Amino acid sequence: MTETPTIDAFDIVLSGCGKMGSALATGWAESKNLSGSDIVCIDKNASQARTLADDIDARSGTPEDVEALTSAGEPTIHVVAVKPKDAEAAVRGVAKTLEGHDVVVSIAAGLPLQSLEGWIEDESGDPGCGLVRAMPNTPALVGRGVTGVYAADSHNQALAEALFRGVGTVVSLKDEADFDALTAVSGSGPAYVFTALEALADGAVAEGLDRQTARTLAVETIAGSAELAARSDEHTAELKDNVVSPGGTTAAGLVSLEESGFRAALINAVREAARRSREMMASILSP
Repeated sequence: MTETPTIDAFDIVLSGCGKMGSALATGWAESKNLSGSDIVCIDKNASQARTLADDIDARSGTPEDVEALTSAGEPTIHVVAVKPKDAEAAVRGVAKTLEGHDVVVSIAAGLPLQSLEGWIEDESGDPGCGLVRAMPNTPALVGRGVTGVYAADSHNQALAEALFRGVGTVVSLKDEADFDALTAVSGSGPAYVFTALEALADGAVAEGLDRQTARTLAVETIAGSAELAARSDEHTAELKDNVVSPGGTTAAGLVSLEESGFRAALINAVREAARRSREMMASILSP
Protein backbone atom coordinates (compact mmCIF):
# COMPACT_ATOMS: atom_id res chain seq x y z
CA MET A 1 0.00 0.00 0.00
CA THR A 2 1.32 3.47 -0.93
CA GLU A 3 1.92 5.69 2.06
CA THR A 4 0.01 8.98 2.06
CA PRO A 5 2.45 11.85 1.47
CA THR A 6 3.18 14.17 4.37
CA ILE A 7 2.26 17.70 3.35
CA ASP A 8 3.92 19.39 6.33
CA ALA A 9 7.24 18.81 4.54
CA PHE A 10 6.16 21.36 1.90
CA ASP A 11 5.83 25.11 1.74
CA ILE A 12 2.32 25.93 0.53
CA VAL A 13 2.36 28.93 -1.82
CA LEU A 14 -1.12 30.28 -2.44
CA SER A 15 -1.26 32.45 -5.56
CA GLY A 16 -4.49 34.41 -5.32
CA CYS A 17 -5.96 35.67 -2.04
CA GLY A 18 -9.56 36.28 -3.11
CA LYS A 19 -12.59 34.58 -1.60
CA MET A 20 -11.68 31.01 -2.58
CA GLY A 21 -7.99 31.41 -1.81
CA SER A 22 -8.79 32.96 1.56
CA ALA A 23 -11.21 30.13 2.38
CA LEU A 24 -8.53 27.54 1.62
CA ALA A 25 -5.74 29.31 3.51
CA THR A 26 -7.94 29.83 6.56
CA GLY A 27 -9.06 26.21 6.50
CA TRP A 28 -5.49 24.93 6.13
CA ALA A 29 -4.20 27.12 8.94
CA GLU A 30 -6.88 25.71 11.25
CA SER A 31 -6.37 22.08 10.20
CA LYS A 32 -4.30 19.47 12.01
CA ASN A 33 -1.79 19.01 9.19
CA LEU A 34 -0.69 22.60 8.57
CA SER A 35 -0.22 25.90 10.34
CA GLY A 36 0.02 29.47 9.12
CA SER A 37 3.81 29.28 9.17
CA ASP A 38 3.66 26.67 6.36
CA ILE A 39 1.73 29.02 4.07
CA VAL A 40 2.88 31.84 1.80
CA CYS A 41 0.10 34.18 0.60
CA ILE A 42 0.82 35.72 -2.80
CA ASP A 43 -1.30 38.26 -4.64
CA LYS A 44 -0.64 41.06 -7.11
CA ASN A 45 -2.53 43.17 -4.56
CA ALA A 46 0.08 43.13 -1.78
CA SER A 47 -2.35 44.59 0.75
CA GLN A 48 -4.85 41.78 0.16
CA ALA A 49 -2.13 39.15 0.61
CA ARG A 50 -0.86 40.83 3.75
CA THR A 51 -4.34 41.03 5.31
CA LEU A 52 -4.91 37.30 4.81
CA ALA A 53 -1.41 36.42 6.02
CA ASP A 54 -1.87 38.50 9.18
CA ASP A 55 -5.13 36.68 9.92
CA ILE A 56 -3.46 33.25 9.84
CA ASP A 57 0.13 34.12 10.85
CA ALA A 58 1.52 33.33 7.40
CA ARG A 59 4.08 34.97 5.11
CA SER A 60 2.95 37.26 2.30
CA GLY A 61 4.12 39.10 -0.80
CA THR A 62 3.60 39.70 -4.50
CA PRO A 63 4.33 37.22 -7.33
CA GLU A 64 7.85 38.63 -7.61
CA ASP A 65 8.56 37.63 -3.98
CA VAL A 66 7.90 33.88 -4.25
CA GLU A 67 11.51 32.77 -4.44
CA ALA A 68 12.57 34.94 -1.51
CA LEU A 69 9.67 33.80 0.68
CA THR A 70 10.08 30.04 0.24
CA SER A 71 12.71 27.84 1.87
CA ALA A 72 15.68 27.20 -0.43
CA GLY A 73 15.86 23.56 -1.49
CA GLU A 74 12.55 22.66 0.19
CA PRO A 75 9.69 21.25 -1.91
CA THR A 76 6.78 23.57 -2.57
CA ILE A 77 3.13 23.08 -3.46
CA HIS A 78 2.00 26.04 -5.58
CA VAL A 79 -1.78 26.45 -5.42
CA VAL A 80 -3.02 28.69 -8.24
CA ALA A 81 -6.27 30.18 -6.93
CA VAL A 82 -6.96 33.01 -9.37
CA LYS A 83 -9.78 33.67 -11.82
CA PRO A 84 -9.44 31.79 -15.14
CA LYS A 85 -8.60 34.99 -17.03
CA ASP A 86 -5.63 35.57 -14.69
CA ALA A 87 -4.42 31.96 -14.63
CA GLU A 88 -1.91 32.15 -17.46
CA ALA A 89 -0.01 35.08 -15.94
CA ALA A 90 -0.02 33.44 -12.51
CA VAL A 91 1.21 30.07 -13.80
CA ARG A 92 3.90 31.64 -15.96
CA GLY A 93 5.09 33.63 -12.95
CA VAL A 94 5.27 30.52 -10.77
CA ALA A 95 7.02 28.51 -13.52
CA LYS A 96 10.21 30.53 -13.21
CA THR A 97 10.81 29.21 -9.68
CA LEU A 98 9.86 25.55 -10.16
CA GLU A 99 12.06 22.54 -9.46
CA GLY A 100 11.45 18.83 -9.97
CA HIS A 101 10.22 18.20 -6.43
CA ASP A 102 7.59 20.94 -6.62
CA VAL A 103 3.89 20.50 -7.40
CA VAL A 104 1.55 22.95 -9.12
CA VAL A 105 -2.14 22.66 -8.24
CA SER A 106 -4.63 24.69 -10.28
CA ILE A 107 -8.12 25.38 -8.95
CA ALA A 108 -9.03 27.73 -11.84
CA ALA A 109 -12.36 26.66 -13.35
CA GLY A 110 -12.07 25.34 -16.90
CA LEU A 111 -8.25 25.32 -16.95
CA PRO A 112 -7.03 21.95 -18.30
CA LEU A 113 -3.71 20.39 -17.32
CA GLN A 114 -2.67 20.64 -20.97
CA SER A 115 -2.59 24.44 -20.71
CA LEU A 116 -0.86 24.34 -17.34
CA GLU A 117 1.87 22.11 -18.75
CA GLY A 118 2.31 24.25 -21.86
CA TRP A 119 2.72 27.52 -19.96
CA ILE A 120 5.24 25.98 -17.57
CA GLU A 121 7.29 24.48 -20.39
CA ASP A 122 7.30 27.81 -22.22
CA GLU A 123 8.80 29.55 -19.21
CA SER A 124 11.14 26.96 -17.73
CA GLY A 125 11.55 24.11 -20.18
CA ASP A 126 10.45 20.91 -18.44
CA PRO A 127 11.22 21.09 -14.71
CA GLY A 128 9.55 17.69 -14.15
CA CYS A 129 7.29 19.07 -11.44
CA GLY A 130 3.96 17.52 -10.51
CA LEU A 131 0.76 18.88 -12.05
CA VAL A 132 -2.65 18.61 -10.41
CA ARG A 133 -6.09 19.99 -11.14
CA ALA A 134 -8.53 20.52 -8.27
CA MET A 135 -11.90 22.14 -7.64
CA PRO A 136 -12.77 22.99 -4.02
CA ASN A 137 -15.77 24.98 -2.83
CA THR A 138 -16.27 27.80 -0.33
CA PRO A 139 -17.44 25.67 2.65
CA ALA A 140 -13.71 24.86 2.93
CA LEU A 141 -13.67 28.02 5.06
CA VAL A 142 -15.35 26.07 7.87
CA GLY A 143 -13.69 22.73 7.18
CA ARG A 144 -16.73 21.37 5.33
CA GLY A 145 -15.60 21.81 1.73
CA VAL A 146 -15.65 19.15 -0.94
CA THR A 147 -12.82 19.06 -3.48
CA GLY A 148 -12.46 17.09 -6.69
CA VAL A 149 -8.85 16.18 -7.50
CA TYR A 150 -7.23 14.80 -10.65
CA ALA A 151 -3.55 14.16 -11.45
CA ALA A 152 -1.87 12.06 -14.11
CA ASP A 153 0.12 10.09 -11.52
CA SER A 154 -0.83 8.51 -8.21
CA HIS A 155 1.85 10.22 -6.09
CA ASN A 156 0.71 13.77 -6.88
CA GLN A 157 -2.92 12.68 -6.69
CA ALA A 158 -2.36 11.42 -3.15
CA LEU A 159 -0.40 14.53 -2.20
CA ALA A 160 -3.17 16.87 -3.38
CA GLU A 161 -5.81 14.75 -1.67
CA ALA A 162 -3.87 15.02 1.60
CA LEU A 163 -3.72 18.80 1.19
CA PHE A 164 -7.42 19.31 0.50
CA ARG A 165 -8.50 16.76 3.10
CA GLY A 166 -7.49 19.43 5.60
CA VAL A 167 -10.50 21.52 4.54
CA GLY A 168 -13.15 18.83 4.08
CA THR A 169 -14.05 15.86 1.89
CA VAL A 170 -12.01 14.88 -1.17
CA VAL A 171 -13.33 13.14 -4.28
CA SER A 172 -10.80 11.43 -6.56
CA LEU A 173 -11.66 11.85 -10.24
CA LYS A 174 -10.79 9.18 -12.79
CA ASP A 175 -10.91 11.48 -15.81
CA GLU A 176 -10.20 15.19 -16.20
CA ALA A 177 -13.40 15.57 -18.24
CA ASP A 178 -15.38 14.86 -15.05
CA PHE A 179 -14.52 18.36 -13.79
CA ASP A 180 -17.34 19.90 -15.81
CA ALA A 181 -19.99 17.99 -13.86
CA LEU A 182 -18.15 18.34 -10.54
CA THR A 183 -17.78 22.10 -10.99
CA ALA A 184 -21.49 22.38 -11.79
CA VAL A 185 -22.54 20.48 -8.65
CA SER A 186 -20.08 21.13 -5.82
CA GLY A 187 -18.23 24.15 -7.18
CA SER A 188 -21.38 26.13 -8.01
CA GLY A 189 -23.67 24.20 -5.66
CA PRO A 190 -23.23 26.40 -2.57
CA ALA A 191 -24.78 29.28 -4.54
CA TYR A 192 -27.82 27.12 -5.32
CA VAL A 193 -28.13 26.12 -1.66
CA PHE A 194 -27.78 29.71 -0.42
CA THR A 195 -30.49 30.74 -2.88
CA ALA A 196 -32.78 28.00 -1.53
CA LEU A 197 -31.92 29.01 2.03
CA GLU A 198 -32.78 32.63 1.29
CA ALA A 199 -36.07 31.64 -0.33
CA LEU A 200 -37.06 29.42 2.62
CA ALA A 201 -36.37 32.25 5.05
CA ASP A 202 -38.28 34.74 2.88
CA GLY A 203 -41.25 32.39 2.85
CA ALA A 204 -41.19 32.15 6.64
CA VAL A 205 -41.02 35.94 6.95
CA ALA A 206 -43.99 36.22 4.58
CA GLU A 207 -45.87 33.97 7.00
CA GLY A 208 -45.12 36.27 9.93
CA LEU A 209 -41.84 35.05 11.48
CA ASP A 210 -39.13 37.55 12.33
CA ARG A 211 -36.07 37.52 10.04
CA GLN A 212 -33.60 36.04 12.55
CA THR A 213 -35.90 33.17 13.50
CA ALA A 214 -36.66 32.49 9.84
CA ARG A 215 -32.95 32.42 8.99
CA THR A 216 -32.15 30.07 11.87
CA LEU A 217 -34.92 27.68 10.83
CA ALA A 218 -33.78 27.67 7.20
CA VAL A 219 -30.06 27.25 7.98
CA GLU A 220 -30.49 24.48 10.54
CA THR A 221 -33.07 22.64 8.42
CA ILE A 222 -30.72 22.51 5.44
CA ALA A 223 -27.68 21.65 7.58
CA GLY A 224 -29.54 18.94 9.49
CA SER A 225 -31.08 17.43 6.37
CA ALA A 226 -27.69 17.27 4.67
CA GLU A 227 -26.16 15.60 7.73
CA LEU A 228 -29.00 13.06 7.85
CA ALA A 229 -28.51 12.24 4.17
CA ALA A 230 -24.75 11.85 4.71
CA ARG A 231 -25.23 9.43 7.62
CA SER A 232 -28.15 7.43 6.26
CA ASP A 233 -28.06 4.40 3.98
CA GLU A 234 -31.54 5.25 2.71
CA HIS A 235 -32.04 6.73 -0.74
CA THR A 236 -32.89 10.43 -0.68
CA ALA A 237 -36.33 9.58 -2.08
CA GLU A 238 -36.98 7.43 1.02
CA LEU A 239 -35.73 10.19 3.31
CA LYS A 240 -38.14 12.57 1.59
CA ASP A 241 -41.04 10.12 1.93
CA ASN A 242 -40.32 9.80 5.66
CA VAL A 243 -41.34 13.45 6.04
CA VAL A 244 -44.52 13.23 3.96
CA SER A 245 -47.89 12.38 5.52
CA PRO A 246 -50.84 11.67 3.18
CA GLY A 247 -52.79 14.87 2.61
CA GLY A 248 -50.47 16.80 4.93
CA THR A 249 -48.55 20.06 4.79
CA THR A 250 -45.38 18.58 3.27
CA ALA A 251 -47.34 16.84 0.51
CA ALA A 252 -48.98 20.16 -0.35
CA GLY A 253 -45.61 21.90 -0.41
CA LEU A 254 -44.07 19.23 -2.64
CA VAL A 255 -46.93 19.50 -5.12
CA SER A 256 -46.26 23.23 -5.31
CA LEU A 257 -42.55 22.62 -5.90
CA GLU A 258 -43.30 20.21 -8.73
CA GLU A 259 -45.75 22.66 -10.30
CA SER A 260 -43.05 25.34 -10.14
CA GLY A 261 -40.48 23.10 -11.82
CA PHE A 262 -38.19 22.96 -8.79
CA ARG A 263 -36.40 19.72 -9.67
CA ALA A 264 -36.10 20.62 -13.34
CA ALA A 265 -34.67 24.02 -12.38
CA LEU A 266 -31.90 22.42 -10.32
CA ILE A 267 -31.10 19.86 -13.03
CA ASN A 268 -30.96 22.62 -15.62
CA ALA A 269 -28.73 24.74 -13.37
CA VAL A 270 -26.21 21.88 -13.18
CA ARG A 271 -26.39 21.28 -16.94
CA GLU A 272 -25.91 24.97 -17.74
CA ALA A 273 -22.99 25.30 -15.32
CA ALA A 274 -21.34 22.21 -16.84
CA ARG A 275 -21.90 23.61 -20.34
CA ARG A 276 -20.25 26.87 -19.28
CA SER A 277 -17.31 24.95 -17.82
CA ARG A 278 -16.77 23.18 -21.16
CA GLU A 279 -17.10 26.51 -22.96
CA MET A 280 -14.47 28.10 -20.74
CA MET A 281 -12.03 25.24 -21.34
CA ALA A 282 -12.57 25.49 -25.10
CA SER A 283 -11.79 29.22 -25.03
CA ILE A 284 -8.54 28.57 -23.15
CA LEU A 285 -7.45 25.85 -25.57
CA SER A 286 -8.44 27.93 -28.64
CA PRO A 287 -8.02 31.62 -27.70
